[in-house]
Amino acid sequence: MNEPYRCARGRQCADHETVAESKFGARIETRDGLCRDCERVTSRAIADLPTVFVQLETIVGEHKQGGEHVSGTKERPVPARLDVLRLQADIDASVSVWSAAVAGRCAIPWDARALRLVRPGHRVMRGARLLAHRIDALLRLTAVEVAGWVSGRSERAGLVSAPLSGLDAALVLARLHQRGRQLVTGGTGDAHLPVPCPRCEAPALVKLNGRDQVDCQACGRSWTEADYQVMCLAIADSYRGAK
Repeated sequence: MNEPYRCARGRQCADHETVAESKFGARIETRDGLCRDCERVTSRAIADLPTVFVQLETIVGEHKQGGEHVSGTKERPVPARLDVLRLQADIDASVSVWSAAVAGRCAIPWDARALRLVRPGHRVMRGARLLAHRIDALLRLTAVEVAGWVSGRSERAGLVSAPLSGLDAALVLARLHQRGRQLVTGGTGDAHLPVPCPRCEAPALVKLNGRDQVDCQACGRSWTEADYQVMCLAIADSYRGAK
């Protein structure tokens, strides 16, 4: 019997199903997609991105302000929140790229060149509004060549081109929204990862807020984010081979 198609959000699916104590995405009719509930959740998250973007700006603003001592000597400037600035850049880049792609698919007039000249907050607002209202069109996009943006990161060292689908984009946009909400609501933003540590086998892997590495809180071993992704793929392959 063939395995059913499942919502791409997996254990985070709004209508997930528990099988043998494991969580799986809701059953869907197509191979790669979201269930109806997750489409609505993702659409709302994308629509909220402009608000999150502005709230992130207030966090950056707090760190830009320098006080002044009574003696007249200025306080040392507080270092910029690089994690916040990078998240803002990722939101701006991903919303800009995919709103242009959706506008093209739906034959909606969209001057991406002119939008590059406006303030980032306004650009995010325009793009997110289009994406939230056309989530169905976004999810139907397949193998779009995305130059200058890949895997949710803004690439400043040079243009990078990679084929990504609208489903990839929807999942990334939802993660960016979740990350932003964690930062602006005062949560730690730490991500507790589901894969056990390959060294000590403890379920203690964590990606700390603002860091680009994965740490085991049990044995202290660390991996880069890229190595962690490779490790997850290897574990998934071994699991499929054992079935």
